[in-house]
Amino acid sequence: MAQWMQMKQLIAYLATQTLNHLYPHSFPLDVRCYLANWIEEQRWYETHEHARIHVGM
Repeated sequence: MAQWMQMKQLIAYLATQTLNHLYPHSFPLDVRCYLANWIEEQRWYETHEHARIHVGM
């Protein structure tokens, strides 16, 4: 959750337009906060590599 803690500190300084771009209504900031631990614990690089191999890229 270290990344989310850093982001939370920066949110106060970001423009509303930037926040809306980063966190659209389909993935609200509250959801990101609630799922922070789970999101950051995932092995996203492995998921990307697995998908790339199966697609044949």
